[in-house]
Amino acid sequence: MFKEKEHLLMNKKGLPKQRQSRNMVIMECMELTGWSRAKVVASLKELEAANLIKFPTAGGVMLREEAL
Repeated sequence: MFKEKEHLLMNKKGLPKQRQSRNMVIMECMELTGWSRAKVVASLKELEAANLIKFPTAGGVMLREEAL
């Protein structure tokens, strides 16, 4: 039953806490860089695909540090 309820709460962007965390990062990046929302979202998708940033369903942000 919980899985069904969780699925209903989710949209293509994730659970509410996950969406909130993602939106906070997007807004901060837009403010710092002056980029459009579309450009920031595209950049975040690229970072997520490379597993360098993750937005857990419970909220928050996880960053991966690459060793040189």
